Amino acid sequence: MGRYVVNPTYDESRDSRLNLIVAGTEEAIVMVEAGARKFQKPIMVEALMLAHKEINRLCRWQKELYKALEIEKRAVDAAGFE
Repeated sequence: MGRYVVNPTYDESRDSRLNLIVAGTEEAIVMVEAGARKFQKPIMVEALMLAHKEINRLCRWQKELYKALEIEKRAVDAAGFE
C-alpha cells in the first residue's frame, strides 16, 4: 500500500485504491481507463507519469528487438480499406 505497481497481480489490483490501464506511444498517452477510490489529484498525475515512463521503456525495447531481428514494416495496400 502507498506504492505504484506496474503490471500488478489480480490481488494487488483488487486491493488497490487506484487501478489504471494506460496505452500510449513514446510521445504521448493516448488512452486511460481508471477505477479508483478516494485519492488526491497528484497521485493520479504521478501514476500517469510512471505509466508513460514504462510505455517509453517498452517502445524502446520493441525498437531494439525489431532491429536485432532485422524486422521491417511491410507495405500495406490501402485500396481494400476504403
